[in-house]
Amino acid sequence: MPYPNLGGHMARTLEISRPINIPALQDLIRSADNTRLKERFQSLLWFAQGDDCIAIAERLGRCRQVISNYLKTYDEFGTDALKKIGRGPGRQSRLTATNKKTIRKWMTSSPRDLGLAFNNWDCKRLSIHIHNKFGVKLSREQVRRMLHKMGFRLLRPRHKLLQANPELISKKNAKFKGLWLSMEKIAELSSSTKMR
Repeated sequence: MPYPNLGGHMARTLEISRPINIPALQDLIRSADNTRLKERFQSLLWFAQGDDCIAIAERLGRCRQVISNYLKTYDEFGTDALKKIGRGPGRQSRLTATNKKTIRKWMTSSPRDLGLAFNNWDCKRLSIHIHNKFGVKLSREQVRRMLHKMGFRLLRPRHKLLQANPELISKKNAKFKGLWLSMEKIAELSSSTKMR
């Protein structure tokens, strides 16, 4: 079916040589758990029922080219190819693997060992330190996500009034916000407190 006349230019028609099995396609739509996948199969079904790419695009809230790409992919490779269309890998990290290894070393040691004037890392301080050492500016949220991917978790202090430690009840430690620990260190600390 040809496209309607768009601004004085006749749009090209899209023809599919591969046969479309409508009952099988309806089953695929019902069984698809991914919304994008349902959208791809639905556009193919509507095309088989006589709709053109522009009408399908309007119904789905997509541009005509996206629908055309779905149909061309089906025509060349079948329904399995529609299942494999995905997003790209995303933007590459601005930190190299070597930078990340260095950051991991920083996180397993005290900031004081690096000559810094504080005891515990937080995202803001680590972000500033990364910028100073590597020239890469990261937001606090980016640093938090990176640490989480590396296996570090933020532990906030829990106050146990029955077992109060006089060393921890000083004014200096009242400003303590939390510290980042690896999962191994967390397991080690939790096993040592269970033995008491």
